[in-house]
Amino acid sequence: MLRRIATLSVLVLALAGCAGPAANPPPTEPKATPPTAAAPQATKFCKVDLPESWRSALTAGTLHTDPGVGEYVVAASDDATQTFVQVTRTGARTLDFVTTGGRTTVMTLGVNDEVVESSFDGRWLVFAVAHNPANLSLWSLYVWDSQTRAAPKRVVDNTTDAPLIRPVAQHGKAAWLSNGGQLHFYDLASGKDTVLADAHAATVFFTNSWLVWPGSDGRLRAIDAAAGTPVTLPAALTAETSLPYVTGGGDTIVWTNGNTLVGWRNGWTAPRQLITLDKGLIQWPHVGGDLVSFGDTMAYFVADIRGGSYVQVTPQAGDARALPGGLIVQYYSGDKTKPGQPSAVGIAKLPALPACH
Repeated sequence: MLRRIATLSVLVLALAGCAGPAANPPPTEPKATPPTAAAPQATKFCKVDLPESWRSALTAGTLHTDPGVGEYVVAASDDATQTFVQVTRTGARTLDFVTTGGRTTVMTLGVNDEVVESSFDGRWLVFAVAHNPANLSLWSLYVWDSQTRAAPKRVVDNTTDAPLIRPVAQHGKAAWLSNGGQLHFYDLASGKDTVLADAHAATVFFTNSWLVWPGSDGRLRAIDAAAGTPVTLPAALTAETSLPYVTGGGDTIVWTNGNTLVGWRNGWTAPRQLITLDKGLIQWPHVGGDLVSFGDTMAYFVADIRGGSYVQVTPQAGDARALPGGLIVQYYSGDKTKPGQPSAVGIAKLPALPACH
């Protein structure tokens, strides 16, 4: 979703003392049927303190930038070893691809341009650039191939629609919403664009096997993520009609209900209420493997399904995004003369959070 558009100018100055992204091999094609999930784990989550192991991992994963340069991570590989960062210098802004081998400039951006949403599937980056902070209907959507590293391909320009809804990419396919909810299912290699019916939605996301979105009646719809054929979702997912924030990844789908985070995994017969905050609303969730990141009005948190607990990862408003095999954390440091630095770290370096007792 486009929550970052309003805050991106602030958030380009990001978390000092967090972690860094990772590369993964070209993904294999998803299965036509949902995989069997791991055994169901915690049914009620508690809040725990940030473990020293997480703090150290995030610090070690910090992206180091030059003094006075603001960087904001807009996308990353599943394991957070490769990152895409919007880099802001005096009078210049670029989108860079950062790996252990160095940096590649994907695009030089205009003075008013901002990368507002993006997704990386291990090869293809799909990203949207807004051209005017005062008019979020002015955007362009691009595709970039990290194998050939040729110039980005502009897929569509928009001048009249509502703001673009977050593009997502997985296994050589991409999807995005435009025209007030028109859903596009796009083959990244061939360029074939299929417009799906009944997709007057506010979000779209991939799981291991499905592309999922809310239909015009508020109920979730899905197609096979590889073939694009219709899928009948479990009744546990289609019973809900009011989903202000809904997303998923891997074997997991989550949605919010005010201050409550609700979750469902393959193998669960019914959704479960996972987290209820005493203060604030649960917003902007991201699912990655066993991690679910989410924000409220004051800070960002990460829930760990492995242990059934959650932790605050930013001291204030910022951004945390769970990846299939990692985590990105970033926030404004509070001092414009000392930009903070975003952090990206693989989940292998993040032990399970302490379990609830």
